[in-house]
Amino acid sequence: MDDKEAATPEPAAQGEMTLPDAIRAAQHMQRHGDLARAEAVYQAILKVLPQQPDALHFLGLLRLQQNRHDDALALIR
Repeated sequence: MDDKEAATPEPAAQGEMTLPDAIRAAQHMQRHGDLARAEAVYQAILKVLPQQPDALHFLGLLRLQQNRHDDALALIR
C-alpha cells in the first residue's frame, strides 16, 4: 500500500482516541491535504490542553500551509 492509499490511523479501543493517536491522525490528514479536519483535531486538543506542544507546533505548520505566517509564528514559538 502506498502513501496515498494509507488509511487514517485508527482510534484506541472503545472509540476513545489517545493524545498520540489524535496527533497522528491529524498529521495524516494534514499530509493528505485535509487541512480543515486536521485543524479541527488540533483545536479540539488545544481546547482541553491549551499548551500541548505538539498540537501547537503542528497547528503552526498548518497555518504556514495556509500562508497565515503571523498566526504560524505565534503558535510555533
